[in-house]
Amino acid sequence: MDPHLLRFLLLLFVINLGFQLVRRFREGFSADLPYNVLLAADAGLCVYALSTPGRTASLWAWLAIGIFVGAVLIPAVLLLFSQVAMGRARWELAARLLAIAHVFAPSVEVRRRLEHVARLRKAHAGNVEEIERELSAEIARNSDPEGRRLLQETLLELLAFSGQWERCLALYDRMAQEGMTRVSRPTLAVAMIRASLESRDAARVWGFYAELRKFDASDPAVSSALLSAEIMLLAAYGYADELERALYPAHRPHPVFPVSSKRYWLGLAHLQEGGTARAEAHLSFEPALARENPILDRLARELVRRGPAPMEEPEARLREELDRMARQVPDRFRQVRGPRPPVATGLFLAAMLGVFFWQTWKGDAENLWTLYQLGANFRTLSLDGEPWRLVTSMFLHAGVLHLLLNGLMLYMFGRILEVHFGFLRTLAVFVFSGTCGSVASALVYRQGLSVGASGAVFGMVGAVLMMFVIAKDLWHPVWRKKQIHNLVFLLLLNLILGFSMSMIDNAAHIGGFFGGAFLGWFFLVFGARSTWRRAVVRGIGFAAIVAVAWSWTLTVRHLGSARLQTASWRQGGHELSLRVPVFWHQTVESLQNPMCRLMPTFSVTHAELPADAGPPTAVVEEFLGQYQGQGKRDGLKLERQEPAGPAGVEVEFSFTFQRTPGRELLFIRVEGGMLWALRFVWDPGCADSVRPFAGAVSRSFTARRTPR
Repeated sequence: MDPHLLRFLLLLFVINLGFQLVRRFREGFSADLPYNVLLAADAGLCVYALSTPGRTASLWAWLAIGIFVGAVLIPAVLLLFSQVAMGRARWELAARLLAIAHVFAPSVEVRRRLEHVARLRKAHAGNVEEIERELSAEIARNSDPEGRRLLQETLLELLAFSGQWERCLALYDRMAQEGMTRVSRPTLAVAMIRASLESRDAARVWGFYAELRKFDASDPAVSSALLSAEIMLLAAYGYADELERALYPAHRPHPVFPVSSKRYWLGLAHLQEGGTARAEAHLSFEPALARENPILDRLARELVRRGPAPMEEPEARLREELDRMARQVPDRFRQVRGPRPPVATGLFLAAMLGVFFWQTWKGDAENLWTLYQLGANFRTLSLDGEPWRLVTSMFLHAGVLHLLLNGLMLYMFGRILEVHFGFLRTLAVFVFSGTCGSVASALVYRQGLSVGASGAVFGMVGAVLMMFVIAKDLWHPVWRKKQIHNLVFLLLLNLILGFSMSMIDNAAHIGGFFGGAFLGWFFLVFGARSTWRRAVVRGIGFAAIVAVAWSWTLTVRHLGSARLQTASWRQGGHELSLRVPVFWHQTVESLQNPMCRLMPTFSVTHAELPADAGPPTAVVEEFLGQYQGQGKRDGLKLERQEPAGPAGVEVEFSFTFQRTPGRELLFIRVEGGMLWALRFVWDPGCADSVRPFAGAVSRSFTARRTPR
């Protein structure tokens, strides 16, 4: 493995372990003593391998990496998969994954998750007594008003989930007496609407619905909550025909409303309207459906036994509101697809992967000429005539590990952002923050090149952080605070790594973070609550799409070519001037292509000829013989020789320099009493960025004698 990459991994691991150990000391080091000692030993191994050069240190480094993968990385992956399984109510699979994770990481945190899964399995079956007892005991012990309120809200949702409507409303009344002024989350508002409907308390129903309408309806999570509440209201007031149209077909699941929920609310609507037979047909759950949602099956059977319980007739204003819901819900139900797939994130990742395959197809993914052709951020060019590189460079990556790290981070934060921002706004954050990172990199470092989606990654972090800071009401405060701490930790970790290793572009990280944070703040504050605001937001998203398409169009158009610029310097009493590719850097009396590693790419040799020098062809042959004789000790071998005009030749050699094969091309010509030899040198890795341009450069060469 590349020593720089190994050092980077060790530094990344030791910082991660350091933060973990600090947190564990704060929470109680003795609680997980064996596991904590293992993490501390691994951190020590990483430090030792970093500070000790040589082969022995490499063995210790691999041991440290192996321990980290087993004790930290594998458990983290298993915990991630267990969360996915829990989201799909696959409790047994989640428990198995957590049990395996506990083998690798025998910690209190994993044991708590195992216990949490066990409680959720019981709650799914309707056995919520244990969770209720634990929450009640925790509420009694908690002296912090904010923490106590959060626990009480969790208990409220649990009571509504299990169908204990009266107790749910009684607890809410006690919380209101203790000073709770408003509903803090959309999901809590839906739970309270449900409890109030089942208790036939119309005043409370409409009060909680008004609280729900205060949230930003442009957020997909709030939109889904509103749809759920409006379907409940239509069912409770007997809008059976409208719900039949909206929820059709009842046997097909929906991302927000599964089959059991569809049938329950259709059954309630028909029951309230007086259609008992149709109501019973919907409310009689088959065994498979009853196993899927045992709580709703129990409530459906109770509803059939109880019969219709009409709500009091609403006033005219509320009846108009119900009619509006009845008109709009069918279309909205078809539009709402629950948690939307992260299309923008997926497209961006697919584009990164596709471009990486393109890089490897054209040559080595880290080859500078390949990166130049495909739009890398050559900093001297991006701000001077080739601005499309500021966009295309975010899709390029210098190696598989670079791609994997950026791809993983984008997937993590892009999904979170896209749930709330939607396709266009998320795409705009990607492109805008990545471009800001490229601009910051070009302004700060000036020379060299940069590639990668790091700016877009940090833009995601900035936008998600703004979302947690500004849109406070969408999440549980404890969870929200924990996520903010995690994001700050991630930012600090990457900044420390960036300042520790020269190959990491911290300017792109910081520029991308501020770009993403600004655009996230703008979208959240500006919002999309009116037609013209939605038009502005969509316009920004479409502008991002146009910027990407325009940039790649220009990249493809310039593929294999390079813009030429004039280079000049004084040498031996002459002013030399020629046109060279823009990425060749000028030194004192030569030009260096950064893609070549052997020696200066271009240099000039000249000699003033005596009056009796003879014909130009003889002068050129004499110079060439002397040049070959001097180059024999370096392995210079003549490959070909061709005329290059009436007074010159073009000669190509092969040679080996420091065990690296190379090529040399000489353009030798005689004019104005001078012999000029234009020398081009390259190695195999940079041939495409030198050989095709040599003819144009030599033809543009001019020399003018300067007065002494």
